[in-house]
Amino acid sequence: NDIGGIVMAFIYGPCDVGPRSSSRRSPDEMINETLLLKMPKTESSSFYGFIARLYARSMISLHLFAASDKSGFVDLAVIGVPCVLTGGRCHILRGFDPTINFSELHREIYRTLTMNYFWHATLRLRTSGGISIHRIHANCQLTSPNSISIPAISMEDSFVYEFVIHNNVRSDTITFQFELEWNNEKRMRKIRIFNFSLP
Repeated sequence: NDIGGIVMAFIYGPCDVGPRSSSRRSPDEMINETLLLKMPKTESSSFYGFIARLYARSMISLHLFAASDKSGFVDLAVIGVPCVLTGGRCHILRGFDPTINFSELHREIYRTLTMNYFWHATLRLRTSGGISIHRIHANCQLTSPNSISIPAISMEDSFVYEFVIHNNVRSDTITFQFELEWNNEKRMRKIRIFNFSLP
């Protein structure tokens, strides 16, 4: 559909069984956080990168509900990639016991289903001379140096921009123009533009 969608996935523990299982981590990776946070370059792990790109192109956000035993390990560096690249959220339920934590899980599912979303959203930021965007921190694929395209975002979501200030700033203030485009629940395209300055 042309306004995007939400997919919810539920797992318990690491996905190490079945046709889409992720690679088991080596003992070295399990005790080295830097290694553990990197996705292994294996065929079984690359599926998660592929599905993330497919969902992003199809304007679908994946929301992952990951439950675990007391160890807490579910290998989010692998299975969390579709959330990271599609604007989805990852809900971690460590030490999950269905008889105790059911209401917590139900509450998060309900919030995900009833939240107001901006569908097929595009965010663009422009600045006056003397400053440029260095990096954008967002759960999505970046479409250009100053644009973010996300299948579905809520009013609670946030993004962080890092800037580089150049030596040729010739004014007392820097001007920003922030543009947000989205489809509403009636499939109408909306746009809002915010202009502001900072000293």
